[in-house]
Amino acid sequence: MSFVVDVFVGNYPVIDWELYSLWVEGLTVTEAIHVLKEKGIFAQAGLQFDLLVSDLNDNYRLFTMWETMLHHPIMFSDQLVFQLDSETQNFLIEKYYALDSSVVRELLGKKLSGRLRKDLDEVSDRTRVSLRSCRRQFDNIKRVFKTVEELPGNFLQNIKNMYLLPERLADKYSVVVFIACHRFETTKKKLGFLSFDDFSLVSKAIMKDWTSGGVDVDDSGEPSLDRDFLNYLRDLKILADKEKDHRYAVCQYLGRNNMSQRPLSEIEANFKNISKNILNIGQTLYNNKEVKDLFVNVVDKIVEPTKQCKLSIEDLTMFLSAYCKVVIEGTVHVESDLRTNFEKYMKTITVIVLTFYKAWSLKH
Repeated sequence: MSFVVDVFVGNYPVIDWELYSLWVEGLTVTEAIHVLKEKGIFAQAGLQFDLLVSDLNDNYRLFTMWETMLHHPIMFSDQLVFQLDSETQNFLIEKYYALDSSVVRELLGKKLSGRLRKDLDEVSDRTRVSLRSCRRQFDNIKRVFKTVEELPGNFLQNIKNMYLLPERLADKYSVVVFIACHRFETTKKKLGFLSFDDFSLVSKAIMKDWTSGGVDVDDSGEPSLDRDFLNYLRDLKILADKEKDHRYAVCQYLGRNNMSQRPLSEIEANFKNISKNILNIGQTLYNNKEVKDLFVNVVDKIVEPTKQCKLSIEDLTMFLSAYCKVVIEGTVHVESDLRTNFEKYMKTITVIVLTFYKAWSLKH
């Protein structure tokens, strides 16, 4: 008798997501075995130790085979070797491109050079993230940066499209790329109290209101600041010349809105210096060096002086609101174009000042 047997051969990988996480975190096979032992995974499985180790090695080999495609995620959708549904592909990519905020903070604002990559053992020691994971994150950041700096259009959308990243993760990469493109100073010791989340918040505010078309890029592929707007800010000198009127209007407004006497007296006594610094930062932003030093200047010229006044975050919020409002509402008269640009400037500078002030207050 003869039999007809239908045989179907599939290549649909079964992924152990816990092992994949350990691989992404940079653990070697030996280290992964140790972690799984401590968790009691081997005992729970009820299988021979050698079989489980063999399975772990097989998984690690599979992940390593995928790594080239993970460097260029669009390859996943084009390749025919492995049968991976889109949901699985997306999860593999998201996990591989995950960023530790502590590691990104260490890399932020630094030139993504081979020398920095060699020094990642110091980053690993400070952040307590494995050296392999630090290298993966460094390489991913550099790869994304190199890709999108050459592409025209909205660079946040470019990151999402080229690397198939979810919004939240693409958002993180966009901040790193934006800071790298404009070479914002973030590494100075006096900025050490600021976290990646702090820089992310203020960078997104700048991208939203001070760039051409949000987060579009110019012909060079870099997310471009609105140069016309930054040049218009040189006219803030006109408002600086109205310092006495501005101070009187602000103090009157704060008094009517029941600010306590002590912070009100501090604001009145220090208004000239604080106002001059706020306006000077805006007036000089047409200069690339001043853009680069924006965060340092905000700490030096606004955060530290207002901290010396011992203002609470509520007092400072109230002051900055009044400082802007009396101009916008016409109590302090300036031309309409200057009023519009001043409002746009103050909207973002207020986010930067308050974010830094809160962070300073928590660390000091």
